[in-house]
Amino acid sequence: MTHELEKDILPVLKTYLGEMNRGVTRHGGDIDKFLGEGIFAYFHDNEEPNMSANAAFDAAVEMRKLSEALEVAGGIWEDFFQDK
Repeated sequence: MTHELEKDILPVLKTYLGEMNRGVTRHGGDIDKFLGEGIFAYFHDNEEPNMSANAAFDAAVEMRKLSEALEVAGGIWEDFFQDK
């Protein structure tokens, strides 16, 4: 669907990825790249590797809690597809 909609998908992705980005960065993660609607992020603490794992887990939990981003994106989708 992303390939078919091309530029029309950008508002949805911008909203979604912006919210997910916050979930990663709040927990000390660095985003390497965006892969469509996916995010490749890493958490690294060379002195305390367990802290990296905990930070990644906490970020994932927060990203899940940021479901408002998905709801906003869903609203944009509904508006977009209303006339199609």
